[in-house]
Amino acid sequence: NVLSQISSGIGPVEFSVTTDSPLTVGTGSASVTGSGWVNVREIRVHGGSSPLSLSWSDTDSWEVALPLLPGRHIYTLDALDFSGNLVGSDSITIDNTSVIPPASDQNLAITEIHYRPGSPTIEEEGLGFDARSRFEFVELMNISSGTIDLTNVRFTEGIRFNFTESLTGVVLAAGERIAIVNDLAAFSHRYPAVPAAAIAGEFTGNLSDGGEALLLMATDETTIRSFTYGDLPPWPAAADGLGPSLVLVHPEGNPDHGDPLNWRSSVSAGGNPDASDAVVFAGNANADRDSNGLPDLIDHVLGNLFLPEEARPTGGIEAGGVGGVTEDYFTFSYRRNLAADDVIDLVEVSEDLENWNSGSGYAVPVATVNLGDGTALVTWRAAQPTHRAPQLYFRLRSQLR
Repeated sequence: NVLSQISSGIGPVEFSVTTDSPLTVGTGSASVTGSGWVNVREIRVHGGSSPLSLSWSDTDSWEVALPLLPGRHIYTLDALDFSGNLVGSDSITIDNTSVIPPASDQNLAITEIHYRPGSPTIEEEGLGFDARSRFEFVELMNISSGTIDLTNVRFTEGIRFNFTESLTGVVLAAGERIAIVNDLAAFSHRYPAVPAAAIAGEFTGNLSDGGEALLLMATDETTIRSFTYGDLPPWPAAADGLGPSLVLVHPEGNPDHGDPLNWRSSVSAGGNPDASDAVVFAGNANADRDSNGLPDLIDHVLGNLFLPEEARPTGGIEAGGVGGVTEDYFTFSYRRNLAADDVIDLVEVSEDLENWNSGSGYAVPVATVNLGDGTALVTWRAAQPTHRAPQLYFRLRSQLR
C-alpha cells in the first residue's frame, strides 16, 4: 500500500512532543513542537472536538498553537490519521502565568445577529457586493468587568470561526464588542464608521435566513452559547430581511440566548455593530411630566416621550390555533419603545381586578411588529380561549432592571 511505499523511503517516526516540559508562558496560548510521521493528519487536545492549528517544518517536525487555561496544567496531545484513528499521544506540562481569564458563558455574550440584511443598493452591486448575505455579521460582547481572553473561542455550528485567528488579537476589554462578518470588504463599505479594530475577521458559511442553531465553544471545550434563533413569532420578524438586525436585550444581565423574548429588532435598519442603540430612563419613574395621566416610566416603555402621538394599550379578540384547534382568545397589545432595554415588562391577567397573575399559564406572547419609528407593536393573548375565560382584564406592569 501507499504507506508501505512511503515507509521504505521515510522510516516511521514515533509521535512525540519535543518542547521542553514544564514550559512557562504568560499568554493564553503556547507554541508546542514535536515529531511525527506522514500518517498524522491532525493533532487535538485529548478530549477536544476541534483540531489544533498545525504546520510542518519538514517531513517529520510539527508545530501547533495550543490554547491554555490559567495556571499549571498537563496537556495531552492526540495524533489522528486520515481515517480518524489514534496513532500516537504525548503530554506536556505548561504553566500559564497570565492573569487574564478565558472567555466563558459568564463573561461573553452574542449580542447581535444580522442574519438577513437589506438587499444591496445599486452602488453596492456595482462594487461586486451582489448578495445581501455578504453583509451578514455577528457581534459579541465582553459582559464582565475585566478583560477576557478569546484564544480558541470558536463557532462550530451555523457558522465557523476561531478567534485565535482574529485580525485584532485575542484580548477583549470589559464592555468591548467585536464583530465577525461574512465579507470584510462589503461590511466595511456599508459600515464605514466601524473601526477595523472592532472586526475580528470573516466567518465561514452563511447565517440561515430561516433561523438555525449556533454553537460557540470555549478553549476548555465547554459551551459558551448554544441556541437556535428563529424568524417566526415570538422571534422578532422584522430581522428577517426588512432591514433591522436581531439584538440581545440587556446583555449585561447575561440573559438566556435561547428565549426569543430576550431578543428584539434593532431600532434602525442595518443594526448597530460595535455599538448599542439602547436608551436609559432618567428621572422619577412615578412622575408625569407630560400630564397625560401615565407615569413617566410607562411613557418611556410605550414610546410616548419621543413621539407626538400618545399610545395606550388596547384589547381585542382574535382567533388563534393551538394544537390544531382554532379558537377565540382575548388579546392585549401595546406599543413598545424598542430601545428601552433597561425596563422589564410584565403582562398580567385578572378575572376580578383584584388578583393578578403573570406567566405562560395566564398570558402568551403572540408577535412583535417593528413599526419603523423606534417602537414595536407587542401583542399577547390569554392562555385560555374566551369560552373558558369569558371575562379577563389585562394590565402592563413595568419595572427598571
